[in-house]
Amino acid sequence: MVMRNKKGFMRVLEATIAVMIILGALIVIGTNRSVEQRSDLSEVLPSFLEEAASENRRDIVLIYDTNREPYEQNNGVILNRIEGSIKEGLKNEDIEIKARICDLDSLCPLEPYPLIDGEVFVVERVVSASLDLNEFGPRKLKVFAWKKSSS
Repeated sequence: MVMRNKKGFMRVLEATIAVMIILGALIVIGTNRSVEQRSDLSEVLPSFLEEAASENRRDIVLIYDTNREPYEQNNGVILNRIEGSIKEGLKNEDIEIKARICDLDSLCPLEPYPLIDGEVFVVERVVSASLDLNEFGPRKLKVFAWKKSSS
């Protein structure tokens, strides 16, 4: 097979390489941009805590019994409801969420602590009752978030 038109072949080859370079750059830029948008938890999570402290949702946090274990009886239902609403709002399956509710003077730790290589982002908010209620029992709502391990 003898090549008669080497210039035409070279132009087709150059155009193919140029298209591959441009597509590669677009793919790299596109994947970096989507990761940045999803991973900025410091802007997203506080809005979920504000929503949990709003007047129509704060009762859920205030009925939590701090004398019981986190997932014992109604406490588990409350924590699962809070964690579920945050996960639903985040729309990111790569982020794991755990919530804890405790008294104001308590440290409110996450137990068991996740065995991960990355960082754990923590945000907290104080939720208190209205002034018209007889009992003043403020609670601390603490949310822990981290990226799931890729194993």
